[in-house]
Amino acid sequence: MRVEEKIEREEEKIEREEEKTEQQVVEEWLVWVEQGRWLESWMVIVLRRWQSQCRSNQEPIPHAYYVCPSSSSLLAD
Repeated sequence: MRVEEKIEREEEKIEREEEKTEQQVVEEWLVWVEQGRWLESWMVIVLRRWQSQCRSNQEPIPHAYYVCPSSSSLLAD
């Protein structure tokens, strides 16, 4: 493959990325968060509170998507 072709393909790839709608960006962000690849500090704080509630056998927050871990390895300090 020639250098010009590689450059052209990269430019096309960049153009496709720029065409993403805001909704697509939000959906991708949510997937990343759900998969645990990226967490804002406030999310970590909330997850730690939920984990703490699980450890103390309190009722979990009703709207939480967090499942009590079987070990304390999740979000360990």
